[in-house]
Amino acid sequence: MAIEIKATGKIGSNIKIQYFDSGSSVTKFSVYSSNGKNQKTDEWNPTTWVNCEAWGELGEFVANSFQKGDPIEVHGSMSTQEWENKDGETVKRDSVRVNAVGYGIRKKADDDGGDRQSQKSTRQQPSKKTWDDEPNLDDVPF
Repeated sequence: MAIEIKATGKIGSNIKIQYFDSGSSVTKFSVYSSNGKNQKTDEWNPTTWVNCEAWGELGEFVANSFQKGDPIEVHGSMSTQEWENKDGETVKRDSVRVNAVGYGIRKKADDDGGDRQSQKSTRQQPSKKTWDDEPNLDDVPF
């Protein structure tokens, strides 16, 4: 059973795609989240980093749709790779094998102190349609 991970942050490295002779590919990137400043000490809290790997078409989508600094949300399972380095030492690296991504866009709070209720009331309400309304087939996007 794998540990499922959801990470929301920003892409912290240049995205790298590696192609294999078999035709498959893997895209590697890192995601970070800064936890801001400690209010009592005025020092920065540690930044959390997650290494990510997205395989195949999903990885190509990441490489074509995101770049370093972009907000992103990744879902996947935790895995650990283990190998021997050139000195014969065993090295371990944890990473998330990504199975879904999303744009990590967060809605900002109102900075102008505006009244949310009055903002809602000025929005235009969608028109109500009935089953008798015929669609205009010239407006169909496909």
